Amino acid sequence: MRVSNVTSQTVTFTSAKSRYYGDGLSDEMLQRVPNYTDVTVNSSINWYPDDWIQPDGTINNGKGEGGVIFFRATGSVSINGTIHANAKGYIGFQDDDPNYGSGNYSAGGNGGESLCGIGGAGGYIAAGANGAAGGGSGQNTTTSYLGGNGYCGGGGGTSLNTSGGVGSTTSGGAGGGGANHYGGGGGGGYGIYGIGGSPTGGLPYSGINGGTNTSGNGGYNGVNSSYAGGGGGGSYGTADLSKMFFGSAGGEGGEYTNTVSYTSSISGKGGDGGGIVSIVANSVTVLGNLQVNGENGGNGGAGAAYVDAGGGGGAGGSIRVAGDSLNLGTTKTTVTGGTGGNGYAASTTPYAAAAGGTAGNGRIAAFYGTSLVGSPAEAVSYSLSYNTYAAYVSDEIHTPSSTALNNISWTENLPTNTEIQVQTRSGSTPDSTDGTWEAWKPATLTTNYKVLETADTHTNWTGSNMTVAEGDIIRNIDYYEDEDESTVGNLTKLTATASNGYAEATISASDISTYQYLTAWIRSSSTSGSVKLGIGEAAATENEITVYIDGVNTWQKVYWDISAISSTARDAITKLRVTSVPNSAVVYIDNIKGENYLSNAAGSTISSTADEYMQYRFILSTTDTASTPTLSAVRINLTNLSGTYTVDADRIREINSEDYPSVSRLTVVEKNLDSDRRVHVSSSDNSVTLNSSVDLGTGNDGSITVTSDGSINVSNIITGRSCGDGGDAVNYNVTLESSPSTGCLAVGDEVLLINLRGTNTAFGNVGNYETLRISSVGQTITFTTSKTKYYGDGLSDDTNIGLDAAASP
Repeated sequence: MRVSNVTSQTVTFTSAKSRYYGDGLSDEMLQRVPNYTDVTVNSSINWYPDDWIQPDGTINNGKGEGGVIFFRATGSVSINGTIHANAKGYIGFQDDDPNYGSGNYSAGGNGGESLCGIGGAGGYIAAGANGAAGGGSGQNTTTSYLGGNGYCGGGGGTSLNTSGGVGSTTSGGAGGGGANHYGGGGGGGYGIYGIGGSPTGGLPYSGINGGTNTSGNGGYNGVNSSYAGGGGGGSYGTADLSKMFFGSAGGEGGEYTNTVSYTSSISGKGGDGGGIVSIVANSVTVLGNLQVNGENGGNGGAGAAYVDAGGGGGAGGSIRVAGDSLNLGTTKTTVTGGTGGNGYAASTTPYAAAAGGTAGNGRIAAFYGTSLVGSPAEAVSYSLSYNTYAAYVSDEIHTPSSTALNNISWTENLPTNTEIQVQTRSGSTPDSTDGTWEAWKPATLTTNYKVLETADTHTNWTGSNMTVAEGDIIRNIDYYEDEDESTVGNLTKLTATASNGYAEATISASDISTYQYLTAWIRSSSTSGSVKLGIGEAAATENEITVYIDGVNTWQKVYWDISAISSTARDAITKLRVTSVPNSAVVYIDNIKGENYLSNAAGSTISSTADEYMQYRFILSTTDTASTPTLSAVRINLTNLSGTYTVDADRIREINSEDYPSVSRLTVVEKNLDSDRRVHVSSSDNSVTLNSSVDLGTGNDGSITVTSDGSINVSNIITGRSCGDGGDAVNYNVTLESSPSTGCLAVGDEVLLINLRGTNTAFGNVGNYETLRISSVGQTITFTTSKTKYYGDGLSDDTNIGLDAAASP
């Protein structure tokens, strides 16, 4: 989000948020996103966020905030020291129950905190409580009790000769307490699951390991009077970090509480989970460390022969890095789960049978444009190099009583390897998709387009590891009505029988040296990979482009800017190829053409017929993702009964996105979006820019060098700007406690909205995040366009939020 206005206590954004955050009692944080140019963290320096502080249901500065680093840089990020959010996530506990009277008494450990709230309390002469992870049970010489259940994690250990508390089967998190005679606590796990505390007897006396999106149940004593610590649990989250989570906390170990003989009983603390780091920059180089590790569980401590158990480790958190070139270092970028703490027994120290469980590792998602160096074990990488074009369409522009549409002009910034071209159309109704409007123009054969292959006859194509068949669907796409295909069979269907299967067509030699674009209609059943287009004069692989499929089983028009191919390599094209990168994908292809549109920004003649309404469609393209064009100030010169004049035509609309927000004046409805990987353009108050691989931000905060240890949420490093409420990345509970101080939020700022924690019964929206633009600041966050999803108790309602369509929590 970006701030467009700050008025008293109201933060107003220039676009709607696009995800859901609420459950009535969940915790959403609003944090400023610094837009630097270059960032350097000096050697031996630690830069980190504030600790996460649990919300307590009241508005109170600091509660429900912290744990997150999120910034952009238009240039380089050089991490010579350390950027980390180690142990900044969900919190582990150590309540150290008081000493009680004589007798064989024990207290169960608390479960760890996770995405659905705090862990259950451990019991003393009572059952463990339910919670995110269940609390371990207590025990005395005559009575035993059950461990608590975990709502988004594992169950607590029990002292009965039966199964322990039940872990969640649908949502991993803090989990899996080890069983022991004296009550073990819940543990922490994320990514690779953690391991429950294991008493001497082994299974069935230890907690059960959790699997992906499931959590371990608490173990039980069976016939062995044994001891165990806080355990580990299951995984949760998404590999691409389209949702970002803290790492879960470890469970507290159980403790002995008899005061007559033993007065120094101490349980092992559950380790805190790792936090969240998100960095978007042109280049990121990790020479030092980039870490979001979980904390080790604490050691138990006791006297004489009795045992206090160790705490479970905290799980690793989330690291998301995006940039054109990334060097993460194989061992320098880590999301490691903490180890379990040691148990304590005077006769055997450390006492392995009462150790806490090791936590699971977190997640790393790396989005890169041209290069990725270093491959941490937990990293999943995603190529962003497909992003070479964008097509977007204006609203219907009212041109009443027009007798001539003369020309269209615009302002453009065209770095080398970039282009902007436009088409127009007109109609008599305010709905351009009703089928009555003229076709897009200019569209003159040989001047504006040349057909290379209609794909009407599937037998023109020959497959290799690809089955070729006649098409069996039609195409009906808004804003491309004149290119719809209503006849089943007038396109070609390709089914890959192996990875990189392809089909080729041989055509009569065709000169496309004077055309800017090679266009094609493509549809694929898979978004897990890409489709490649190839052309050549002798072989179909002489020139290729990889096109990321924006939506499964959705038609998209591809605009391949072929201007970088030498004219002599495209003046006699004879070979066409379509390749499916993933196996088994079904790909449809139609109407491969060379095309040109209007390109004179100073004034291109409009060939559309004058009518009551008109519309324009701009194509922005690049042959180098490091170079991007920018469009602004669209103007239309027309004649009507009153004379000839120029209209400000900056009236275009937008589909919302996570990282590329709209603004109040020049906004877009983009065709062929890839909603999971951001839209292809970003907009400001009067311009639209084709993005390179990622949104690098504005760079308005300048370059910084971090020269001393400190928190990004507290330290003011930006030159010429100081925030009294915090630092470069000041954060607030989404219900602001007071008006932001001067310098904290200003017009043009970008802010992060993220749901950090839910409740035991409603946590489906936790992990959702987005950046948007603000137009005012206060106890209510208002957006200038309607939100597109729900924020309430359920995934499809706004219960307990109390919002209309244009407001956030």
